[in-house]
Amino acid sequence: MEVLQHDVHAFTNRYLTGKSFDDIEMKVVEKETEKGIHFGVDFKVHKDAIDKFDKIGQMIQSNQCILQHNLIMHSFIYTIQVVGEDENEGLLVKLSIVPIGYTFRYPLEMKKGGVPITFKPEVPELKDVKWILKNGETMNLLKENNGSYSCDIHVSLASFKNFIENGVAVLRVEMTIDKEYFEIGEYVNMDLKEARVASNSSQILEKILKGEEVPKSDWVISASEGFPRDFHVHGPVLADSSMVLRGAITSHMSIGKEIAMISSENRFILTNLKSKDMKVRSDTLKTISECVKSMICVTCSPQGSLLAAYNVSLIVAADAWQMAEAKGKKVNKEKVKKLIGESWPIIDSLLETIEDFKVMVCGVEKTMYIE
Repeated sequence: MEVLQHDVHAFTNRYLTGKSFDDIEMKVVEKETEKGIHFGVDFKVHKDAIDKFDKIGQMIQSNQCILQHNLIMHSFIYTIQVVGEDENEGLLVKLSIVPIGYTFRYPLEMKKGGVPITFKPEVPELKDVKWILKNGETMNLLKENNGSYSCDIHVSLASFKNFIENGVAVLRVEMTIDKEYFEIGEYVNMDLKEARVASNSSQILEKILKGEEVPKSDWVISASEGFPRDFHVHGPVLADSSMVLRGAITSHMSIGKEIAMISSENRFILTNLKSKDMKVRSDTLKTISECVKSMICVTCSPQGSLLAAYNVSLIVAADAWQMAEAKGKKVNKEKVKKLIGESWPIIDSLLETIEDFKVMVCGVEKTMYIE
């Protein structure tokens, strides 16, 4: 079998409003429609790839599309394969959706010193899988014995080329997965101590970032320039966020060149921070840096032991990244590395993994179908 690689980022960003991956729209559907989380993907195939088809056995394989919700994921690819030839219609092709795995760029093969992987979500059962043509017609994709889903009829290569517009054919594929599949408690022990977070923490953070005083705030962080310059925060929460900040607060002393303590007040200046950077730093850079630290810890652990932690860190970092970008805030990788405090080459590799994962998840529409 000859595989014709197709290396274009073949997805359109569906997250342009600043919403989280899990901020899912509800849609009431008819009784006969499958209920659950409905996914839609627009795969793009370039004309040059299709034009290379000239014999049975050739196949195009896409980049991964990632169906993700509630910190659980499974990835799929599409394949277009020449499977036969008709005397009148010429070469015939088959479209298939093929499951790939439950993580992203985590080495799953066992190595010496590793442990068996216990976090192994099964391949989700796809329901109502359809290929939707540009004229609104649909073709069903049925499950095969090998676990892939394929069109119930083959399409002539000549008619397939009719889907091409402006050098690209768009393959719209939709499917539904039971929402129970994405219950993370089914795979990970969630019996954790309750975090000390107020129920209205989002509203409090919003006020802080506007420079407003909030109830019981007892410390002030000052930016080096810009407006608002002063941000009123809670000392205990600040101390819990970082060992460096805990040291500054408990000692009431400056830390290096970046944290300049005002001796007569509960206030310090972040000398390398402008006020316009405050929201991105709090909402995004710190989140991504902490996630990268967790992913580094995974790479230092016996292989296979912390796959769930790797997935969670990857998803949380990508979500924070895409939300910031949607709000017009560019994520500065150098600032992320500065927060981590190290210059290891693996950091660049992990940031690239997070960014690529972000692109793939952002290319998938997601809606909750309910009665």
